[in-house]
Parts: sequence; C-alpha cells; structure tokens
Amino acid sequence: MRDIAVYGAGGLGREVLRIAEDINATKDVRDRWRLLGFFDDGIPEGTLVGKYPVLGGLHRLQSWATPVDVAFGIAAPDIKKRLVEALAGNPDLSYPVLCHPLASVASDATLSPGVVVAQFAFVSLESTLSPFVFLNTGAQVGHDCRVGRYASVMPSVNISGNVSVGDAAFLGVKATILQGLSVGEGATVGAGSLVISDVPAGCTVLGNPARIVKRPAE
Repeated sequence: MRDIAVYGAGGLGREVLRIAEDINATKDVRDRWRLLGFFDDGIPEGTLVGKYPVLGGLHRLQSWATPVDVAFGIAAPDIKKRLVEALAGNPDLSYPVLCHPLASVASDATLSPGVVVAQFAFVSLESTLSPFVFLNTGAQVGHDCRVGRYASVMPSVNISGNVSVGDAAFLGVKATILQGLSVGEGATVGAGSLVISDVPAGCTVLGNPARIVKRPAE
C-alpha cells in the first residue's frame, strides 16, 4: 500500500481526493492507496478538511522523507508548473495517474505521470495527455490529440480530433475546439467559447466564435 496526498485543499483538491477514494474502491485492499490528506500553502497545518488533515505546505513536502504519491488539485497551469519544478529535488515524490473508474479512455491513448482524469471524461484513440494535465468532469478529447504539460481542461470541454493544446493552456467550462486546430502555449479559452481558428500562444480568447480579447504583454 502506497501513501498518497493531494496538493491543494480547496474544492478541486477535495474532488481529486475523492477520485483517489473511488479508485481505491475498485481495487483489492493490498493495492489501495493510504490517503494521507492535503498539502496547501494557505491553510494551517493540522486543519481538518473534511476528514483529512492538512499536512503542511510546499516546504514541508520538499523535505518529506518517505515515499509518497502526489496528485495536484490545482486548476491554474502556471501554479502547477511552479510547484512541480519546486518539488523536483525530492526523490521520494512520485506522480501517479489518477483516472476515475467512470472515465472512458481508449486503450491506445497515453496518460502521462501526474495526469488526473475525472469521472465521465472521455479520451479517444491515440491521444496523449502530457504530464500534469487535468481533465475535468465530462470533458472530451477527440482522436489524435495532444494536450500539453500542465494544461487544465474544465468541465464539459469538447476538444475535437487532431487538436494540439499547448503547455500550460487553460480551457474554460464548455469551450469547444474544432477539428485540427491548435491552442498555443499558455493560452486561455474562456468558458463557453467556440474556437474556429488557431489560438496564438499566451492569448485569451472568448466568445462564439472566439476572438482574442487579451494578448501577452510585449
């Protein structure tokens, strides 16, 4: 039995811990995780969140001295990236794939370390979720897609086939990305947007059809 903890004790972190609980329910007792609780930099150590304690923040996890699996319950891609990089020096940390039993993932899809896939999400054939991607409830990834490192895909997003989503992109609730397009690194697609052309890196798009409403600072 391996230990697991979730980084982030807010609503999303609690949902991620529930995914681990639901995965445990499908496994033999010997193969289950031991759920330790949360790490969070904004909640005092020892605070109970539901029935699980906050174990500390970043510095505590950086010095954690026994093997532990860590899942991220954080939607903001830039924060996920910063935390992963800050924790790289601790060899006792591992980043498992958490895939809810009610998700549907093609047998030839690739789920990389640190990926979290929530219930009712769908990943089609020969698609790749890169490390630390979060795929929220009901999100769909079509065939032959690549979703880049640290990207967050919110509930009910529809990514059509042959789409490339760049590292650290954020796709808001119910956004739709049409076939064969690309969403650049660090881009944000606003909730409910219909993307009908490529989204440049670092830009924010919004609307139906989606239009650029913010460009990266020069």
